[in-house]
Amino acid sequence: MVLREERREQQIEQGERGDRLVFRKADNADAEEIARQNAIYFGEAGDTLLPEEEEKRGMMIYLAEKAGATIGKFHLQMSSGAGGIFGLGVLPEHQGQGFGRELLLQAVEKLQEAKMKDIFLQVAADNARALQLYKSCGFQETSIMDYFEAAP
Repeated sequence: MVLREERREQQIEQGERGDRLVFRKADNADAEEIARQNAIYFGEAGDTLLPEEEEKRGMMIYLAEKAGATIGKFHLQMSSGAGGIFGLGVLPEHQGQGFGRELLLQAVEKLQEAKMKDIFLQVAADNARALQLYKSCGFQETSIMDYFEAAP
């Protein structure tokens, strides 16, 4: 499912995020942590992403930390005035405390600072908690895509 952010003219107030987390751009030393989180959130071991190489291709990865411990992440991609949010997740032991909202709002803020006119994200259509969060933050559904696996 693809959602588009409809509050693009509205700036997010600093206090709206809560400011309980520290966000930092990931570097190559974070590759294992990013792979670990991807496996938890998306069930995929996949290739190990090297953040510094990903940035050369236009994808920036940010880690969210609380009290020095990494608790979540998101990826941003910008192209031709449109910004995408991908791979957003909060570790299970930290869910249900508003950190997902804080990550999402930080991602939107970074894209607004970069003057992205359109902001979009992808989410699994069966991820009800994520859908509720995204819609409560001003995103609207724009399309639904089905993915199929090739037969062996």
